[in-house]
Amino acid sequence: MPFGINHYICGVNQLNSSDMKNTISKIADLKNNVIRPMQIDFIKHLVSVSVILIPLLSLVPLNLTSDKDVFHCLLVALLVCILMGSIHLYIVLVQHRKMADDLADNIKRMLRGNPQQNIFSKYNRIMTLTEILCFFSFLVSIGLIVYLAW
Repeated sequence: MPFGINHYICGVNQLNSSDMKNTISKIADLKNNVIRPMQIDFIKHLVSVSVILIPLLSLVPLNLTSDKDVFHCLLVALLVCILMGSIHLYIVLVQHRKMADDLADNIKRMLRGNPQQNIFSKYNRIMTLTEILCFFSFLVSIGLIVYLAW
């Protein structure tokens, strides 16, 4: 069974430390330079579209006597999308500032002759929660717009 778990474990054991560091470095570069910017851009676009939709919805003539509650839910969903997206982007900003401080400390450590450490940003639970809530509230608002337009 060449592709079983034993083959995988043996393959991992055969890697030396430089290969492991190289692999970890490539994964970190992929995460920090490709995946994270795409996630941030996605959240920025959701927030931007939500901000644009709020004034546009105020221009649409609606029969608010029957759809008043749906319209209020729509506005709340858009506002939650904006709020959660803004919180997510703020956390990313704070993490980048922390990474800059860690990078400066790492450079000082290298100048003293101490070994270099890898610097990562964490994608913590709050960021995951705000991203999910932002996306879900955006989908709810789009569904409510379709309901009102129908």
